[in-house]
Amino acid sequence: TLPGVSTTGLLDPGIYVRGGNSMDNAFLVNDMEVADPGHLTGILSTFDPYVLDYTFFYKSGYPARYNHYLSSYINMYSSLSGREKLTGELHVGLLSSSIKVKGPLGKNTTSFAASARTSYLQHMARIYNRVNDEESMPSYRFSDITFQLASRLTDRWNLSVFGLWSSDRLKISLPHHNVGH
Repeated sequence: TLPGVSTTGLLDPGIYVRGGNSMDNAFLVNDMEVADPGHLTGILSTFDPYVLDYTFFYKSGYPARYNHYLSSYINMYSSLSGREKLTGELHVGLLSSSIKVKGPLGKNTTSFAASARTSYLQHMARIYNRVNDEESMPSYRFSDITFQLASRLTDRWNLSVFGLWSSDRLKISLPHHNVGH
């Protein structure tokens, strides 16, 4: 944390800047605003630091282009230049798994980074409901894909493409009750 910045707890990924609430912060990727940076569970962000590797954080003294949020601006970027070799990672965890890859494309003038993650919380809910012979645990899952492509076209022209796809699916089965008249 930084002076004037706090969090509320372990299960809340939001930050609170100078007395504002977490909805008073703007999250941007390559200067473009992202509507909601978290998954429904609240503990996981949709942003992957494997792809987005540096951040500008403004908690006061905003540039003029940031004019409609009260607390802070968090602008994330990817530095894809200089990627000489193909690298990757595979993560298997308790809540989710992911695969990540980055490296050059072509003649070292183009590079990319990609990350895909999905959860298996829906399987845990299915097992819980089966063991307890009920349908009380809702089925929830999330997925996200992040992609960045950077290319140096000429000495004066660069091309940068970024994509973020995020999905949350919460399926709730309500028990049927017979209502008599």
